[in-house]
Amino acid sequence: MEKAYNLREMSLMDIQQECLTILKDVHQFCVDHQINYTLCGGTLLGAIRHNGYIPWDDDIDIAMPRPDYDRFIQIYQSKNGYQLFAAEKKNCKGVKIAFARVCDMHKTYVDTNFIPWNEVETGLWIDVFPLDGANDNIIEVKKKTSQIIMIWRLCIFHRIGYGDLSKKKYIGKKLRTLFLKVFYLNKVGCVIDKLTKLHIRQCRYWDYSQCNYFTSFTFPKHGIKEYLPQSMLATYSLHVFEDTHFYVMDQYDEWLKALFGDYMKLPPLEQRIGNGHENIYYWREKV
Repeated sequence: MEKAYNLREMSLMDIQQECLTILKDVHQFCVDHQINYTLCGGTLLGAIRHNGYIPWDDDIDIAMPRPDYDRFIQIYQSKNGYQLFAAEKKNCKGVKIAFARVCDMHKTYVDTNFIPWNEVETGLWIDVFPLDGANDNIIEVKKKTSQIIMIWRLCIFHRIGYGDLSKKKYIGKKLRTLFLKVFYLNKVGCVIDKLTKLHIRQCRYWDYSQCNYFTSFTFPKHGIKEYLPQSMLATYSLHVFEDTHFYVMDQYDEWLKALFGDYMKLPPLEQRIGNGHENIYYWREKV
């Protein structure tokens, strides 16, 4: 961390407000360049159920059909100084995830040493996921999804064992980091890069333009639940989210039901917690 800055931990409200500011920047760029996107995951659920954030949520997710995503990661330029990181972007090395993030690089800092995702220190970000094409044969899609989940989990395993050994808080993480550094002769990062490239190749296994279905291969946490018709991505409408409006797919109901079931029903009090991110978020304050 630069010596010219002190770090002050951010509140949940701080995090939400700063992520919202990044989203506004991305939204305007997509409008100006006719790039389709939709709020997704918990952000989409928050928009529909709360007209904004799920009160205990601390991140923002958007998704794009693969062709729009490919254009976005190559041409995105922020008027507000945000920076896009994606493993597939030209001249963007050291990214160890299969999707993109748009990051603040000036006002905030995020300690990601628990599960590092980038060789460059960044501040707050929003996630940008590509939606990939999937075959009509669901059996084949299940097989491919299982393969991708295995690669994804292997990459996470290695990422937990990557980074600065001295900053690992738990003995298990310290031992894993030490083992991987010794086993790979201190080249764990190179192994993760290869796994990330393999993950992306598998995500692109089917040509999006030749498919009738899409799924979220780059973040396959929900498995086959996100195997849905591409016709759902045909049209988008603006929907209120906090103090402005962002795009959501018109046929969001099927997606939300697949992920959350009765999504308008609030979870029990004990489940109203954040995503379990191990990151620590800070303001950068000049000395």
